[in-house]
Parts: sequence; structure tokens; C-alpha cells
Amino acid sequence: MVYLRSGDIIKKFREAEPNKHMPILYHLNRSLGWRIIAEKHESHVKGVRSDVYDVEDDGYSEDYLTSLALADHLGFLFLGSGSKEGNLYCIKDGSAEKDMTSGQRFKCIHKESLNRPIHSMDYSSNHLLVGSNLGKVGLYRAQCNQDSSLQEVKLLLDYVNPIPQRSVEAASYALNTHVKNVEFSPLNNSETRMSDQFLSTTMNQLNVWNTSNNVTPVLQTQPSRLSLNSASWSPHDPHTLIACGSASRELIVIDTRLPSDSIVWSVKHAHMRPITDVKFNPFIPYWLASAGKMQPSLMTTCIWSNIANR
Repeated sequence: MVYLRSGDIIKKFREAEPNKHMPILYHLNRSLGWRIIAEKHESHVKGVRSDVYDVEDDGYSEDYLTSLALADHLGFLFLGSGSKEGNLYCIKDGSAEKDMTSGQRFKCIHKESLNRPIHSMDYSSNHLLVGSNLGKVGLYRAQCNQDSSLQEVKLLLDYVNPIPQRSVEAASYALNTHVKNVEFSPLNNSETRMSDQFLSTTMNQLNVWNTSNNVTPVLQTQPSRLSLNSASWSPHDPHTLIACGSASRELIVIDTRLPSDSIVWSVKHAHMRPITDVKFNPFIPYWLASAGKMQPSLMTTCIWSNIANR
């Protein structure tokens, strides 16, 4: 396990780059060549440009953005609002078409209200998953024109996560029925075929759905006694391995092929505070990352190896 934490390293970054507004992102951008959207900061490093976008730049008033989904092959970003109206913004990334050296990179090309709060989203081949409240997940067709502009967003099916019958232990915050995560099962670089399974979380329950059946999930499990804050498929074992991060500070990997005790690897106290995000490494199948607080004022990302036995 490797800790990426603040302290002396931030001081060294700031001393090395005194004129950079966000020195850590600048160094990551320079060393890894990542495209990073940073707060009010642009960086031109190794031919990679980082920008900031605010929907107010296109004349919209919005103060409750909750989620983002990427449609890489189209050069789209979908932004969702947790307001009652459930505003959905489709943002065109101009750099996906050509190497921009000036001008506005992001532009909102479509906005509509889904009439439900949006708390999580994911995209797969012209289809958009939207997690709302009361355990509800909507599957939408995000139809595109030949010029890659967005034509319409149409609701196809609703899926309702069963609310756990037994009580969930309350933490230091109020419980809710928000769908905090939705994610299509990964496909091998498919741009034309939608994934046929997706995961979703409500309270402490993880559900796996088949897109063709909106009546009963193919898997229901409660891997934690507290709410699940994050869940994500392994890109190396699609339809099989899922990493979960809990408000109980537990980092969990489950195997969907096991009907009863599906937990195959776990760390009881991965962070000092609730885990806020988890992801498998896209290249090394037995590495995964978790994000959360190690101290009251210190956000930390941990890199784990799950080769070790449970």
C-alpha cells in the first residue's frame, strides 16, 4: 500500500513551482500526461491542456451539480444536478475534434430537465444511466446526430433498488435513499454496443441489474453495515469483481459469482473516516485505489494490492 498525502511534499511542490495555482495537479499533469480539469487553472504541458468550465459561462444558473459521465468517443461530458428539476447538461469538448490552442474548449450544447434529482450517472454507447432518490435508476437513450450533436434524451426503463428491510446502522449523518453509484459493466472498447449489466447502490445495498429486466436485480447483497459511498467494477473481470467503499471505513471486493458470502477481500479500517471513492487500476488487475480521510483535515488516496489473502 502507498499513501499519497499532504505535508512536506506539498511544501516542496509549492517551493518548486511558486507561480502555479494548483502545484500537485501541475506535477501530475507534467509527469503522467493526464488531461486534468482544474479549478480556474490552465496548464499546457506535454501537449496536454487542462481547463475549467462553469455552466454559468453558457448563461445557465446552477449551484447543485452532483455527477459527471463521459462519452469519450463523442467528446461529450454529461453533468447532472441534484435539484428537484434534475437538470442535465451535455457539454461538448472541442479538444476531442482537434488540438485546440486558443478559444473556448467546453460548450453546453444541450440542456433539459429530467424532473428527478440526479445523484449519479454513467454512459455506454448512446445510453445514459441516471441514479436518483428513492432507490430509482433511469436508463435513457442519449441519441446523437450524424454531426455528433445530441438529438434527444429519452427515458427507456426505470429500475427500483429494493430498500433494505433490516435497519442500517446510522452514522454521524442522516441516512437517505439516494442512488450514490451507477456504473455499466465494462466492455472491451465497444462504442456501438451497450453493456448489458450495471451496478447501483442504495443505503448499504449493492444491486446488479440486467438491462433487459427492470423487475428483479440479478444480485442483491449488503456487504457493509453502513451506507456504501462508492462501488466500481474491475475492468479486468467484467460482470465479476466489484470494489466497494463504505461509511464504516471498510474497503471491500466482492465476487458476483458467489451466491452467499460474496466478499473475497476486505480491509476493515482502510481510512479514519468514511471512504468516498474506489477504483481498480486499469492496467494492474490486483491494484485498487481508495479515497477518504486519514485525519479530520487530510484527504488521502491509498493504493492497495489485493494479492494477499482475505
